[in-house]
Amino acid sequence: MRKKSDLVFFEYNTRFFARMKKNGFFSKFLTSKIFPPVRLQFSVVSVPLPCYTISTSKRGDKMTLESWEKRRELLVRFQSELIQAFPDESDYNVYVFGSFIRRDYKPGVSDIDLIIYCNDFLKRCGIYDFCSQFFKQEQLPCDILEYSYMPEGYIFATGILNAFPMTDYYPKALRDELYIITRNYQRYLERQEIKKKYLRWDYLINKARLEKEREQMHGRHS
Repeated sequence: MRKKSDLVFFEYNTRFFARMKKNGFFSKFLTSKIFPPVRLQFSVVSVPLPCYTISTSKRGDKMTLESWEKRRELLVRFQSELIQAFPDESDYNVYVFGSFIRRDYKPGVSDIDLIIYCNDFLKRCGIYDFCSQFFKQEQLPCDILEYSYMPEGYIFATGILNAFPMTDYYPKALRDELYIITRNYQRYLERQEIKKKYLRWDYLINKARLEKEREQMHGRHS
């Protein structure tokens, strides 16, 4: 049984990942091994990054968040209070992503980014209010997105595929939707590469034409 004090993260892999990672679609801390996502559970022991583990902590004074350990403690408390407020974990998830779980987090500048996945509208609104209030009390700015499937919703795929999930809920419908989004993103990258290629050729052709015209004008004047 999953311990409430543990955060789990996903390892992913598709044939598109190498290209996506090259183009900055996935964070550099993601380890790609298995697809579809597999929830990896880590006991509360000391392990090297990026295999993060989460230990419990009690609410106290406002924490400074310069170190990953402090941010990890905040996430554990957030997860614990979230599940206390919404104990039925069978129909929702909250994904924490962005710089808050990476090494480029800057206290006082960076915020925390969340994606809420829940098909129950009223419950999703309640989770939104809870998250907003929790981080407001922590004096930490937060950006909260509510998941809605869009074939070109790259931000959702970026966030969820690089996130710490707060529950184990990860339905097949969401996996299928993320797969479609990643396929579309791969095609988008291919189109961009084609555009760059032809733009490059247009530039070279126009450059050669202008140089030829300048040579002809120089020959006339001479």
